[in-house]
Amino acid sequence: MEPIKVTIGDKTFWHQMLSDGVATIITADEKLKKTLYGLHRRFPDAVQLMYDGEDLCAEDFEGTTTFFLDAKNVELFIKPGLDNVGIRVYEDDPDYEVVDHEDGEVI
Repeated sequence: MEPIKVTIGDKTFWHQMLSDGVATIITADEKLKKTLYGLHRRFPDAVQLMYDGEDLCAEDFEGTTTFFLDAKNVELFIKPGLDNVGIRVYEDDPDYEVVDHEDGEVI
């Protein structure tokens, strides 16, 4: 499956489902990277980076950065009329299922 490009206002990112409930977000948008990194610090199991340790510096976030998300517990959303994306992280499994409308499978 090819990454899906999303543009909301001046923010652009790509997302893609990998395997075993892991998805990626790839972005060069500074605000989105800072938000995702903040979530990584609060929820390291739900939002992960390729980096190990705590010795990150500004150069590590130059250009495009890839985040790995627990697709079951991380949700992106937009509010109609706004040019922003929101991110919600569930500390417990969400109490609903998401169904793929193409094949009817729970994702």
